[in-house]
Amino acid sequence: MGKQINRMVTLVQKYKSRAIRESGNELMLSLSDAKSLVEEAMAQGIAVTGIEGFRIRDGKVRPDLDMIAHFPADAYDSWQSRVSQSGRDALQFLDTLPQGDEGLCVIVGLRSEPE
Repeated sequence: MGKQINRMVTLVQKYKSRAIRESGNELMLSLSDAKSLVEEAMAQGIAVTGIEGFRIRDGKVRPDLDMIAHFPADAYDSWQSRVSQSGRDALQFLDTLPQGDEGLCVIVGLRSEPE
């Protein structure tokens, strides 16, 4: 399982330079970068646990409660189905958000191994 954690850390580090902002260990990404992150996570066997949307206006970051999705572990039959389905669900959710909104960013929660 340690290899999966290393893959996740490497993946997050890859996207660190693309972050609009950082909040602790979480990266606030544009929608296009978030989609790329989700696709790479799926390819590496990493599950998406959730997405939180934020709006940046006048330098202030505000959560947008209409842009939250949660993909709980108990919604999937196996780890592999969680990885593939949570990724597809995340991509579908991201597609519902307003495209081209410069003030919109999201945090993508990831998990590299079963709970």
